[in-house]
Amino acid sequence: MISNDIARFSIEAAQPGTNMKSYDANDRGKMSCMKQLLMLALVLVFAYPAAYAQTDGHLSFEQRRQQILQFYADSVNISFSPSAPDYSRPNFNIIVAKLAAGKDVPTAIRAMDTLMANPVGNMFYIYELMGTYLFGRKSLPPGFGDKVRDNLEKTTIYRGDTENHFLQYYTGWYLAAQEWNVPRWSNGKTSEETLKDAQDYLDHWIKLTTSLGQGEFNSPTYFITYIDPLILLYQFAKDPLMKKKAEMMLEYMFADYGVEYLDGFYCGAHSRDYPYIAVNPHVAQSRIFGYLYFGHTEFRPRIREAISVIFPALSSFKVPPIIRDVATDRSQPYVSKQRKRVRFIIRYGPERTPPVYKYTYMTKYYCLGSMQGGILQPIQEHVWDVTFASRRPYNTVFALNPYRSPKELGLFFPEEPLPIYGFVAHSHGYYGDVDKWSSSSPHERTFQHLNTIIDLYDLNLNPTERWHQIDAFFPLTLNQFIVSESGWIFGRMDSAFFAYYPLQKYRLEKDTDSVQLLGGDEGSFGIGKLDEHPIDLRLKSFETANGCVLQAGSVDEYGSFDNFMRLVEKTKVTFDSKKISVTYKTINGDRLYFRYPGDRMLNGKKVVLDYPLFDSKFLHSAVNSRVLKITYKNMVRTLDFNNFTVSQDVIQ
Repeated sequence: MISNDIARFSIEAAQPGTNMKSYDANDRGKMSCMKQLLMLALVLVFAYPAAYAQTDGHLSFEQRRQQILQFYADSVNISFSPSAPDYSRPNFNIIVAKLAAGKDVPTAIRAMDTLMANPVGNMFYIYELMGTYLFGRKSLPPGFGDKVRDNLEKTTIYRGDTENHFLQYYTGWYLAAQEWNVPRWSNGKTSEETLKDAQDYLDHWIKLTTSLGQGEFNSPTYFITYIDPLILLYQFAKDPLMKKKAEMMLEYMFADYGVEYLDGFYCGAHSRDYPYIAVNPHVAQSRIFGYLYFGHTEFRPRIREAISVIFPALSSFKVPPIIRDVATDRSQPYVSKQRKRVRFIIRYGPERTPPVYKYTYMTKYYCLGSMQGGILQPIQEHVWDVTFASRRPYNTVFALNPYRSPKELGLFFPEEPLPIYGFVAHSHGYYGDVDKWSSSSPHERTFQHLNTIIDLYDLNLNPTERWHQIDAFFPLTLNQFIVSESGWIFGRMDSAFFAYYPLQKYRLEKDTDSVQLLGGDEGSFGIGKLDEHPIDLRLKSFETANGCVLQAGSVDEYGSFDNFMRLVEKTKVTFDSKKISVTYKTINGDRLYFRYPGDRMLNGKKVVLDYPLFDSKFLHSAVNSRVLKITYKNMVRTLDFNNFTVSQDVIQ
């Protein structure tokens, strides 16, 4: 909660370099001066209640596993009332927790019958139904499997249209087809045909991912929709080779997660990020998966967001120690470069799966990560941010161009662009809101080197596009926030710092985000209070040629926050609005030149974005190699997807 001592205000900030006056935001007597156009420094020291769970890093994996299962088996009562919170109404995750623990079994069976009597009929339904049956069958009455089989013979299952949808769909059918020999499922195929179709797709997805990268990559939300199906395949596939493939893909996914993991947070650029997670990494669904497998952070069982961890907690799968070491050792900063792929492009583009280039700079106190910009995913793209290793909520800073266009959706959806535009705006209410905090934009490009990023925009829009602005997110939970007469905006959260240089004139506004705008609802995500409390200062800038420079740092790198600010203010940002280019010498002495859309130079040498799948001190994989090497100190673990073998050796 934000301190009540902070009054509402709006600040009009001048072009960088204009002289401003100084005010203390906690001084009510001076707050009336906020109405003035110009100001020098705003220092925000906010009251923040330490209402976070204690660290449970001393618990072993098995203890964390049992803690999670016990919580969901004991602490959530299944309710059949329409007015009950949605996490209490019948759902497969809570049902399987009850069945596996042998608790409230009659109620759990009744709830499962209720779901099967009113089947949703999508990819989530089939894999969750099969997972619940297989994990919970010891508590189910004899013959219940026949009911599940009969249900899938009659229920039409929608395959969906995204990478995670397909994985769930084919996993569900794979498990059903190997369990029962049925002459005709609801898909019109026999068990033998269904099993072959499922295996063919799973093999295709594994090959594509390990050759060219994942298409729906590094999502704090959708990460769980890959782990859960793979867990079920690992646990229940009768074919030893399929079980091995699932196990290796689980290691692959957790290694990918681990290299961008910082004290529970999934850092860096994301293909898909709901707005409420973009502004507050603490509430990401992936967080409890990090707790289960990596430990050393807090157990926060946010009901609706975390229940997908129940299948993994029931499974015998364990992350190898080397991957946990990769995820938790932040003793030395490092750079991670990765290549992913764009979601399949259907129209308007010459390539079906253009590459995505990711750059991540990880430290003990913060992570700065980015991808090159442009439309790489529809609706929920998150191009860059700095994430602070803090227990304070809203521990991030980033900028974007809120954008919407039928052409963006037409790139990826098979329906006609205008009709799908209306459907998306209806199902994702924030898509049509200018104040949204998740968005792709064809008019944004980035250049990152270590702890510095240059973010440029050419907002010369055509008539079908919206909107002509960039927004930056500065959380109100910062320890300090200072607008300097040098043109830099400084902030500190715990031991990490940032300096943000806006390239054009702007204004700052106290921002209260609605639940709908953040992409959630009160029953599901527990964020209803946001209508009552402001969460950020929103920077808005409307010039066509636009952007920012962000410099990150910490006490380990630069000592005090004051010293960091002094070093930054000695640097010079040169912006050419006609060329849309920036020249900047960083506080580390590196010379960066970036001209929109793609001319990047580092210390006089041209930078070409052509990364392997993984390139860091921990992970290495060449494009099309289908081999991932996981390295930690003197150990290397090799996942070879050409012949599906795993080896671990000591480096001499």
